[in-house]
Amino acid sequence: MIFICKKFDLSKYILVGNGEMKDGGRYKKAIVADIFESFIGAMYLDLGFDEVKKFLYKHVSQHPEKDWGE
Repeated sequence: MIFICKKFDLSKYILVGNGEMKDGGRYKKAIVADIFESFIGAMYLDLGFDEVKKFLYKHVSQHPEKDWGE
């Protein structure tokens, strides 16, 4: 999931405080997981389940070698 956020540079669309920014918070696993969850949720609400399923199949399931936590 982290590689998807990096691929689409999703972290640039969130606001983090100065302290969090200094600690690299924009790329912490928990925050990136929240970003990915929000992205998928917004896609679902806007485009529906079938489009989310297509996106996940295309960008996620095609990369079984990826370490999903890294």
